[in-house]
Amino acid sequence: LWCAGSFVAVWGTLVVFPRFQDSFAMRLLGWAKWALLPPGTTVVFLDPLEPLMTVMKVGFYAAALVTVPVILYHVYRFLSPALTWLGKPVIWGTHAVSAGLVGLGVWIALKWIIPATFTLFFRYGEAMGLVPQLAMTRFITVAGGMVLVFSLPFLLPVVMVAAVSMG
Repeated sequence: LWCAGSFVAVWGTLVVFPRFQDSFAMRLLGWAKWALLPPGTTVVFLDPLEPLMTVMKVGFYAAALVTVPVILYHVYRFLSPALTWLGKPVIWGTHAVSAGLVGLGVWIALKWIIPATFTLFFRYGEAMGLVPQLAMTRFITVAGGMVLVFSLPFLLPVVMVAAVSMG
């Protein structure tokens, strides 16, 4: 219940505050367009609800990222009675390392992989004589998926070490 409540509170805060027309989620979307797309790329919306739904999706991703520590804490508290005296230090030791590795994967994806991918695909389309236009929801879906695809494999070494250490 605490996990769901904290997630909904953070999500609502990101989508509504400081003003609905200039919320934190809208600012994150603006930063993502600036940082990840080639200069001069036009981002369009194809139906009237798309801007609102995109801002809500960005708020959802950001709220999920912000509430991960609360969720992990509650998962640990749920599993801790079943862990042996050997398992508890391993779990705490892997938290910091896994957070650092996922952060490194996200940074690599945002800094190099996603901008290079959009640039490559836009140049490929322009070579065919097409004009690049990107729908807002497609942009967020592709960028969010690529962040997951390039950050989660960084957890594999941590999972393997934790599994071997706990037996």
